[in-house]
Amino acid sequence: MCLCAVDLSGPSLDAFGPTVAAAQPSRAGQPPAVVRLGLDTPPTAPVGIAGYSLPRAQIERALLEGEPRFFLPIGSSSAVLRMRVANDFAAVFRPKTRGQPRGAVAEIAVYRIAKALGMDQVPPAVPRAFHVDDLSRRFTGGEGRWTGIERGLVIETGGKVEGAAIAFETTLSALHLDDPARREAWEAALTQATPAPTARIPLYTDLSRMVVLDYLVGNTERFSNPLRGPTDGSRVVLRNHDGALAFPLTAARDARLRAQLRRTERFSRSMIAGLVALDAAALEAALDEGGAPLLDEATRAALLERRATILSYVEAVADRYGVDAALVFD
Repeated sequence: MCLCAVDLSGPSLDAFGPTVAAAQPSRAGQPPAVVRLGLDTPPTAPVGIAGYSLPRAQIERALLEGEPRFFLPIGSSSAVLRMRVANDFAAVFRPKTRGQPRGAVAEIAVYRIAKALGMDQVPPAVPRAFHVDDLSRRFTGGEGRWTGIERGLVIETGGKVEGAAIAFETTLSALHLDDPARREAWEAALTQATPAPTARIPLYTDLSRMVVLDYLVGNTERFSNPLRGPTDGSRVVLRNHDGALAFPLTAARDARLRAQLRRTERFSRSMIAGLVALDAAALEAALDEGGAPLLDEATRAALLERRATILSYVEAVADRYGVDAALVFD
């Protein structure tokens, strides 16, 4: 069953521009993308995270086990809480709320998908739960503010508040990549109409991966906040995925993501290899949480349909310009 606002079944991508060549037979049961793009080795999970000094595994452990020192609301209306854990490690706690009951799960799921794709741009997000009394006792935003936040929380039996603990590096800088002139420049660098970039390749790699990830998970809110990264502007760190995975998308939202993907003709070889490997079994394994996947069957099916669309499009670009031109980034 197609859960998307447009028909994603079948290999045709005429709407994108390039026409997919006739499917070629696979070798030894390999998917066609393995044969046509030469991608038979999936990437490994990243050791580090862009913009963070600690190894990924250490960050995950701190998020899972660290004892919070305080909870402080971010902004004037959000229920997302800043916290400090494990020797002053900065993080946020996104609780399950009545207004956004799936936001925390989306954050965790997108992180796990990104990790399966070999991406080091998405900060770790892990399941975490606190008793509502612990949240109240350590809350430092004022009694009146806590009353409003508590009213919106989903409090489970026994007073437990489930959510996601997410790494939150405070030294990341706004990169202004969403300014019209700068966005036009980097979007052009991801097309075949301009010479392949020879400088700041990590930045262009990150931006290409961002476009693919956003289409895959249905994230239409990427530019609602400034893109951030290290102060030298060499990388992009991808945060705020609470609105992703809300399938089916509206036709307008899906069209916006399709348009962004269509403007991109240069891709990360390792990420596309990860996408090839992310079949139904691999996706279920990546999302496993105590013997059951984080996302329901319908959402996983929508993800796999969007994966197939991306691979068809990348193959079409490779057919037109050559594999090395299409997969120009690491």
